[in-house]
Amino acid sequence: MDKKQDRKGMNRRTFVKTAVAGAAGLTLSSWGVPTLLKAANEPLKIGCIFPLTGPISGYGLPAKAAMEYLCEKMNAKDGIMGRKILPIYRDEQASAEVTVRALKDLVVNEGCTFVHGTLSSADGIAASLAVKDMNGKAFFGAYGASSVITEEKGHRYVLRSSGNSTSWTRVAAIGSVRKWGKDVKTIYCINPDMAFGHSMQEEFVAYWKEHAPNAKFIGEKWPPLGCTDFTSYITAIISAKPDLLQSSIYGGDATIFMKQASAYGLLKRVKMVSQDLGLMAFLNDIRKGDPHAPIGVLGGALYPFYLFNDPEIVEFYTEVYKRSKWYPSTMAPAISHYLKLLKFAMEKAGTTTDLEKVIDVYDGGITVNSVGIKYEMRGCDHQGMAPNWVGTLEWDPTGRFPFPILGKDTVKLDNNAEMYHSCEEVKERRLKEGNTYWYKK
Repeated sequence: MDKKQDRKGMNRRTFVKTAVAGAAGLTLSSWGVPTLLKAANEPLKIGCIFPLTGPISGYGLPAKAAMEYLCEKMNAKDGIMGRKILPIYRDEQASAEVTVRALKDLVVNEGCTFVHGTLSSADGIAASLAVKDMNGKAFFGAYGASSVITEEKGHRYVLRSSGNSTSWTRVAAIGSVRKWGKDVKTIYCINPDMAFGHSMQEEFVAYWKEHAPNAKFIGEKWPPLGCTDFTSYITAIISAKPDLLQSSIYGGDATIFMKQASAYGLLKRVKMVSQDLGLMAFLNDIRKGDPHAPIGVLGGALYPFYLFNDPEIVEFYTEVYKRSKWYPSTMAPAISHYLKLLKFAMEKAGTTTDLEKVIDVYDGGITVNSVGIKYEMRGCDHQGMAPNWVGTLEWDPTGRFPFPILGKDTVKLDNNAEMYHSCEEVKERRLKEGNTYWYKK
């Protein structure tokens, strides 16, 4: 059947063939169970591409634990429309080639229509474009933060289950402008040389130039992902003597950077801000008294669970830690957002199998309550939007958590109009890149 006919409807010949096939499907099989009923009772497979090994596994392992815990809870309540959820995992390995290969394996060999994951933005972009090329056979739920995934390269078959690089870096920018805007005259940036890092710096610089135009940007460094020696970068920053250092280095790289920066006394020489330092996986390994702890650094957090006493949140982070020995970093709560959005869309569409109908619900926008917070996914670009928090890292005064947490000066940022590009801005960005696709109104 050609695509035009498939979109518009059926001709008479196709209708007769479909009706006959449908009737055959409703007859009893040799086991006495309707074929369609058997299909409906099959598990709903969700492909999960998480970093399960290597220096960024501190994101993937708690995400896997969150997926297992949340699926168990949902399955105990009949899953989604009577279908139990079955996650199937693949290791991301911080490689776009490995990610695309894993995605195709999940879709073609495992039968996963829905695939979620990827921490690396480069991997997320590659996975999203691969799904786009599948022409309606799969849907990708991205985590990777680069705004490019849902903006310049956005399409019908992708959504994001977390905030993007625009919101993350605006958290750092807003917080640092409010705290130091009048005092900072010079700024230096160090970000990973990848789509995520470039997006972060672009947004940070733009915000400071608009809201504190007297500050000057005097240098930038782009270490590769997986860097083990930051010495040359650190000495260059010290020589430049900036008032403020902005960074989006994350994961195991951040651990190494902080230790080496502390050894050179960098954190005592400059003010520093990092977009997700308030909920970064490597904080699990830092204990009170550690000379490398980033105490006093300004950090953002998408989900500072340690500040909340809601029973649902306490149960969530307790279970994630028990199962993975990692507290939930930014990727783990996104699992809840993704599953809540999927369940809502399928139930409203009245189907777990008709992908186009499910996406039609996404196109209308969805708001759900997820692990204690209000989570919104807007229809125009399938971008998820959630509150963010920003504050100064300090030791937990209650002693409940042994690692640095956001302190007393923490504020909640939930003005989506300020945190994200508007739908019209996204449309303009797509057109500028030659992407003419736009969602239904």
